[in-house]
Amino acid sequence: MSVHDLRIGHKVEAKDLMKLMLGDLHVEPDDPRLTIGSNWSVIVGEKAAQHSKPWEIRGDVLMVKADHPVWVQLLSMQQKSIVERVNTAYPGLNLKRLHVING
Repeated sequence: MSVHDLRIGHKVEAKDLMKLMLGDLHVEPDDPRLTIGSNWSVIVGEKAAQHSKPWEIRGDVLMVKADHPVWVQLLSMQQKSIVERVNTAYPGLNLKRLHVING
């Protein structure tokens, strides 16, 4: 499907539209950087996910924002296990560290 295939009045499924838009941006729909946020509660737990979010991946470091200094400390103390869980879910990332900031 291309942009030229889109016609007024034709129904287009959301997944096809998303693939088209991501393709224009040269982004793969299965890129972990796009899906890690939606799986964050599975990775860190529901409570921690309510107070934090993955923000950016810089090389082998996952940058995370937490909404309070206490959550920064708690997530930082769990760095090793969080990195292991992320690498298990997304082996291609090969993360080494977690950097948590208050934000």
